[in-house]
Amino acid sequence: YAANTFQIGFNILLGKVEYINDLPLGILYVQLIGETEPLKLAIEFLAANTADLEVINHGL
Repeated sequence: YAANTFQIGFNILLGKVEYINDLPLGILYVQLIGETEPLKLAIEFLAANTADLEVINHGL
């Protein structure tokens, strides 16, 4: 949804689900690709719609 709405691209780098005390905990690492302003808007959207968001700038 965010990729289409904000006209950005993304690559899924890693995704996994672990169970802690029978509760699922999902982790997803993605690379966002696009112009600065649409990226900022997409990050704001994701931050408002996820339990936790960490942005790693220029992560390799």
